[in-house]
Amino acid sequence: MIKYKTRGLTGAEIKMVFEGRKAINLWDMTLILANDGPAMATALMAAAFALRIPNAVVTSAIGKDIQDTLERTEGFCDKMQLVVGKARLRAFRSQISQGCTTQVVAAEFEGLWHNIIEELGSRWLVFIPADKHQFVLEHKQAFYGACCLSAFSPAKNDINSAGDCLLADLNTAAVFHLMRVAEFGLRRIAKDLRVKLPKNKPITYATWGDVLRELDVKLEALRGKSDAKEKRRTFYSGLVLPVKAFQHLWRNPVSHFRGEYDEKQAQSAYIHVGAFIQRLVEKTAQKY
Repeated sequence: MIKYKTRGLTGAEIKMVFEGRKAINLWDMTLILANDGPAMATALMAAAFALRIPNAVVTSAIGKDIQDTLERTEGFCDKMQLVVGKARLRAFRSQISQGCTTQVVAAEFEGLWHNIIEELGSRWLVFIPADKHQFVLEHKQAFYGACCLSAFSPAKNDINSAGDCLLADLNTAAVFHLMRVAEFGLRRIAKDLRVKLPKNKPITYATWGDVLRELDVKLEALRGKSDAKEKRRTFYSGLVLPVKAFQHLWRNPVSHFRGEYDEKQAQSAYIHVGAFIQRLVEKTAQKY
């Protein structure tokens, strides 16, 4: 038998996979199913065949084999979240503890296997095409950059959620999360420029329109005052411009139930918002 090397998933990683919170590659998924499923099936059916003897008594040796097979089966049911199979397994254990013939045990093994097959048919896995691998978590971190995810830690969940939505073809939802990321960037710009809103309204609770209007006022006040201030105005104007585009292209439509976006449009938003926050984080680290 040829043995293939794999990175090996931990129990916690496997649990996350089947709870829908982690993407793994197809090879690792195949190994999870191939290593556990056929081995468990072989053990179940072998035990059923060996025990199919009329009026035989369950000996201590056979009893240990039964327990080993049940433990393997229970581990598989836990991984695949097979509720019906797990319930039948509990009933099976109870029946064995009360004493029964090998014929009964053999029938239960067969019945348990058929239960598991039927329940596995109700479990669904999502295939992620190769052209969407950039939206898996590891690639999201590479695309946005560690500095962006660190500086934008309050928006990190939305960055990750946007990628997850793109993986699942939830394109309009991806745009919604991306606009939350862009809004965090907008408020960061306003705080950097020490923008004051009328009636001392907190920037956190201001609308995009309110913040953008006051940013325009602030930037205009820097015009021609000095070389340093003009350089500062030019830089921040270059950041405000894409935010205004986001507002009209994506933010207003998606927030007011006027916009539906396809895959290409959502991926475009992902790329443009990513470029925006990269530039914001990298350049605001300098002194302007």
